[in-house]
Amino acid sequence: MVNPINVETSIIREGYVRISASGNAGIGSAGNQHGNQIREAIANVIANSSPLGILIDFRQLDYAFGNYICMAVFGKGFPRNRMCILASGKTLIALRDLWDLSRFEKLMPIFDDESLALAYITR
Repeated sequence: MVNPINVETSIIREGYVRISASGNAGIGSAGNQHGNQIREAIANVIANSSPLGILIDFRQLDYAFGNYICMAVFGKGFPRNRMCILASGKTLIALRDLWDLSRFEKLMPIFDDESLALAYITR
């Protein structure tokens, strides 16, 4: 069994939420559990607070490969036009490779600069 990752929710400012994931994400199907954790956190935020924007912070997540990450952030009913991903290091590289291949950038951008990510969700 794969160890769970840590997923935390915090308020950036009124109406805007950060969902931070940290830890070692599984590779391929070994990460399905981690995708579920992230998706559940996003769904809970949407159900309980109707946020104006959501920043998904993967800077502390060690992610290498797996389409489960797409299932996590592209859940049914998620407000794509007000969500983005913040990532760094090898996680950023892996996500950008997947996003480029799948052409997801127009659906949900990935940023490596927090100020740009915040500007996107608060626009």
